[in-house]
Amino acid sequence: MRKLLVLAAMVSLAACKAEKVEISIDSGTILAAADGKVGEVSFEAVVGEQYATVDDEKRALIGSVESLIQKYFSGADVDVDIGSNEYEIEVEGILSVSNSKPASGAPWHVSATHATDGDGVVVQLLPTGSFGAFEAELQKVNFMLGPDEYQPIEFSFTAPSGTVLVGGAIVDGVPSSVSRIPMTGQTIKMLFKDGVWEQTAGAFIYIP
Repeated sequence: MRKLLVLAAMVSLAACKAEKVEISIDSGTILAAADGKVGEVSFEAVVGEQYATVDDEKRALIGSVESLIQKYFSGADVDVDIGSNEYEIEVEGILSVSNSKPASGAPWHVSATHATDGDGVVVQLLPTGSFGAFEAELQKVNFMLGPDEYQPIEFSFTAPSGTVLVGGAIVDGVPSSVSRIPMTGQTIKMLFKDGVWEQTAGAFIYIP
């Protein structure tokens, strides 16, 4: 089942960290992936820079990054918009949803794995086997272009029933240390940003 995954942020190419990655996904998709059925999600990403001098050197850099995006996000639509002092690279493509680390494909995937105690499914955005090669090629273009392994992320999650367990996130706009949320068909948003989330991937557990 294909669900919408949106990565939307205005960022500097030198930073390679999104302001926020937005993912919309439902319980059916993650439960199937956790049981071994690899799925797909669509994604849309916007990367850019404002108030920048877009000279010939910057244009060449943007072109190199565009080529690498097309190489590592196979089949993606890439649209580049360059102004006198700003630019945007918009990408629309596909990421996988799986319970193991894909060896190839896009540099990130949605990971859905059964919790170690067997109670629930852990959901994260994690690198794939191609992340290292993607990072190396970006750094050949410019040594400051290494992508961050862990990104600020906001999950929008929908389930007809069950429970969500989440800690250290902003849940529906409210900071929360630990939350246990009954699901009754609604969509909840969980934002993982700054602090410890600079060093590890934001995650939630869904117990059906």
